[in-house]
Amino acid sequence: MKKLFYSLAFLLILLFACSKQTKLVELKDHKAFVEAISKNKNSFYYIDNNSYPKNRKVLPIGIFDSGIGGLTVMDAIINFDKFNNSNLSIGTDSVKDFVNERFIYLADQANMPYSNYAEVGKENLLAEHVLKDVQFLMGNNYYLSNKHENYQTDKLAVKSIVIACNTATAYGKAKVDELMEVTGLNVKVIGVIDAGCLGVFDALKNDEDGVVGIFATPATVAANAYPKTLQKILKKNGYKANIKTYQQGGKGLHESIDEDLHFIDSERIKPASDYIGPSTQNKKYLLKKELLDYYNFNTQNNGLLFNKETPNLSDTIQINSVENYVRYHIVNLLEKIREKDANLPLKSIVLGCTHYPYVVDTINTVLNELRQLKVNEEYPYKNILAGNVELIDPAQNTAKELFEYLKENNMFSDENTQLQKTDQFYISKANISNPKVETENGKFTYDYKYIVRKPNDIQEYVKIVPFSNNAISKDILLNIKNRLPETYKKINEYIVND
Repeated sequence: MKKLFYSLAFLLILLFACSKQTKLVELKDHKAFVEAISKNKNSFYYIDNNSYPKNRKVLPIGIFDSGIGGLTVMDAIINFDKFNNSNLSIGTDSVKDFVNERFIYLADQANMPYSNYAEVGKENLLAEHVLKDVQFLMGNNYYLSNKHENYQTDKLAVKSIVIACNTATAYGKAKVDELMEVTGLNVKVIGVIDAGCLGVFDALKNDEDGVVGIFATPATVAANAYPKTLQKILKKNGYKANIKTYQQGGKGLHESIDEDLHFIDSERIKPASDYIGPSTQNKKYLLKKELLDYYNFNTQNNGLLFNKETPNLSDTIQINSVENYVRYHIVNLLEKIREKDANLPLKSIVLGCTHYPYVVDTINTVLNELRQLKVNEEYPYKNILAGNVELIDPAQNTAKELFEYLKENNMFSDENTQLQKTDQFYISKANISNPKVETENGKFTYDYKYIVRKPNDIQEYVKIVPFSNNAISKDILLNIKNRLPETYKKINEYIVND
């Protein structure tokens, strides 16, 4: 009888422990999605935990972003060489550390930019997109093209996931971590924000006061994720000096890199009514005419649109080039520092969006110009830009964290065991087969994307398809080829000609 009592008590404790594990905290507003992925076998999003591959080391690594920006993270990973491949010890050996790994990359282009969801109060919808991105990487389903009605089921699952997006990390990683726990899938997920802050810490000297600039999407800035994480790391490591952080939300920069027509249009020759980037009319992202000499905008090729003979005479000015978005935001970041801490030097700028490494050359050019800028016999940024400003790309530390995870868990593939023979690249497209979806020229309308859609309305808003000549513009491919040649080679091996 006593033995039976203890057995029942143990069973109750076990059941209680299990119930605690499945209680939704981060995911309390996403019950419908949790139901779809873990219980509803008829759902497109269902993943059977029992059939998830047990031998995970032979699986590819998943990476996702809201667009092509995350390819900078992938490029850092595939070119990473900080360890000796023969014994996994620290030290370069001229052999890339992930040489035997295969990757699946997802660009959630249909739902981008992610940063706008937080601005309109749709953080839970943003988080649901992130959860669906993760589900895609763990699942097997994809479409051959946006026109196909039936989906394929031969995509491999992944052994780990890199969230190559700062906004997705800020608003979704905690939810993804809980999803792994409550479903029992337990796929390792790595985000870029912790990695970026570790990069800042590595670049600082313990006794030097200064400023760290956070250049990120507006949503990442609003989440305050970088300052919080950085202060936590500095405190944990006993950093003594006075370090202040200033943030600049790069409204329109990554959208312009991705050629979003609400922010940039090479065909435009005058200000547009549907433009939503920084301007002389945008109170939140005001383009200040008194700073025109500081911005030093490039007006060639309609890179700046204005409604009169010159910008100085105009009452409407809009940005229409990637370079000019950089100029606007770097000046505004320095103005924030100058206003409150003009004598503290800017030590580093965290590139808190995976698109921003595409424009590091432009950022450095602008910083050098501003260092020499003279206005009314004064150098306004002389003290702020007294020394070299290090641009911190979180991708390097992300690669390091991924390597260490695979090493600790004995999950590296070897040359002959990969189930996937080439890297794969996918992109999301508006699901024109869904009658509820509202599109214009094949893309979601702005209102439908950000206002109409609601979380927990589980449906296929998008179809995820392989990279193809129709899915990716020639200009974007050329940009990738010029900036990320190794990644471009892998895309070129995989891209579908349609």
